[in-house]
Amino acid sequence: MPGPPGLPVVGNLPELARDPLAFFSRCARDYGDVVRFRVPGVTAYLLSHPDHIEDLLITQRHNFIKGRAVQANRPLLGDGLLTSEGEDWLRDRRLVQPAFHRDRIAGHAGLIVERAMHMLSGWRDGQKCAIDRELSWLVQEIAAQTLLGVDIGDALPEAREAFGTCLAEFRAGMRTGFLVPAGVPTPGNLRLRRAVGRLDAIVYRVIAERRAHLDEEGDRPDMLTLLLRSMQEQEQAVPQGDRRLRDEVVTLFVAGHETTGIALTFTCYLLARHPAVQAQLLAELEARLDGRLPTAADLPLLPFTQMVIKEALRLYPPAWALVRTAIRDCEIGGQRLRAGDSVTVSQWVLHHDARYFARPYQFEPERWAAPGPLDLPRFAYFPFGGGPRGCIGEGLALLELGLIVATIVPRFGFELTSARDLELLPSITLRPRDSVEVRLTKRRGP
Repeated sequence: MPGPPGLPVVGNLPELARDPLAFFSRCARDYGDVVRFRVPGVTAYLLSHPDHIEDLLITQRHNFIKGRAVQANRPLLGDGLLTSEGEDWLRDRRLVQPAFHRDRIAGHAGLIVERAMHMLSGWRDGQKCAIDRELSWLVQEIAAQTLLGVDIGDALPEAREAFGTCLAEFRAGMRTGFLVPAGVPTPGNLRLRRAVGRLDAIVYRVIAERRAHLDEEGDRPDMLTLLLRSMQEQEQAVPQGDRRLRDEVVTLFVAGHETTGIALTFTCYLLARHPAVQAQLLAELEARLDGRLPTAADLPLLPFTQMVIKEALRLYPPAWALVRTAIRDCEIGGQRLRAGDSVTVSQWVLHHDARYFARPYQFEPERWAAPGPLDLPRFAYFPFGGGPRGCIGEGLALLELGLIVATIVPRFGFELTSARDLELLPSITLRPRDSVEVRLTKRRGP
């Protein structure tokens, strides 16, 4: 099996930890669609053909579970939708699914636009702005209200700090390629436990308050209320129910705000770097909206807006790789896999594959003009994963992305304050290594 040579004992781990985007790209370019690479203690493969990815995520999905990097998040996420497997996962998926029905998602549109306008009310003409921080705070506030149904107000800074600590400790492990088991009392793990404890106190308090007034609430649209009613109908025991609720809420909060905030940051960065695209986007929004705020019904009628978002997700996919572990012997792409083998597929690699995207490193939203996407193999473009374990929040994320972009761009333009190329940090998600600073230009009032 072709693959990159490695060092004794550690194999390819040093170069994988140093720059996984470059490592996986080189593997696919130099060694083909099925590549074996070496990491301590496991036989690992990279699959880089859409047909093989479809085989992994759909046709043979029962032969695989999620990889150890996802499972390492259990101290934070518990047994939520992201980490559970088998019947537990199917139970969780059925429990959460009603909250992501298309009509319920569309019902959040007004809240999303209102919170975006609140953010813009603090922006000023000529102001320098760390756009990544602003957008991260915005989607955290939206997530708190759509998932928990509350404006957690004073608790939000504490929740941000707790989440930040959890993610920082995990990223530190990813950078070294060595994830210390959660039970080992290292300084990092102790910080992680304290952060999770602070976060749990906030979430359990909200759960208790909502349960106490559940019969008085009526048909609230937030996910927590829907989960409580569903579990009430299933007559779940309270302790088990509270833990399940906590795990699902935290999982969806982390997965939702982290990836959506990053996707918005990359979109704004690309618009700031390509003023002609920004001008074309502005022209569409002004022609369609004529100064009013966007609604969910407007999004299908904004084709260039959708192309910009699709292209940003292609060029900088926040979920940049998926890892699966084989639980039984099987075969994919002509390669025999054994139980325990690790298989990686990378959105980054496929989204930058010249077989499917001409000029793959260029920002060209027009490539998505019909019938372009119809000519792609199914898994040449998969920013939200795919198959039964694809992202359940895809619809909500796309709604947020479209509405927030359509709210910001007619009111503020932005340009980069630095000509430096963007450095990337591929960890749990793909994100800018440093803050993205822009200068704001006010176009119109609220």
